[in-house]
Amino acid sequence: MITLYTHTWACATAINILLERLWLPYEKIEVTFGDENYKKINPKWAVPALIDSQLWESVVLTQLPAIAKYLLRKKFGNLFDGKSYDEYKLDSMLSLL
Repeated sequence: MITLYTHTWACATAINILLERLWLPYEKIEVTFGDENYKKINPKWAVPALIDSQLWESVVLTQLPAIAKYLLRKKFGNLFDGKSYDEYKLDSMLSLL
């Protein structure tokens, strides 16, 4: 199951729309900025953040482009086609920059 952490009117809305358009089942959790519990999930305190229970255990994907890339690969294939979690971490860091 996919869990999306989002905040209304943040850029995370794009991931919410993408999940709907791809017909991927997910749970949406609204977070508030400064929430200490959310900081444990994403120390950057930014949204979106995504956890997929079918992915690597306890891995949180962050940054819109990295999450979008992951979801498109999940839906259309080539998810693990030589790609590692390190590539997604790199995508996330590059997106943050």
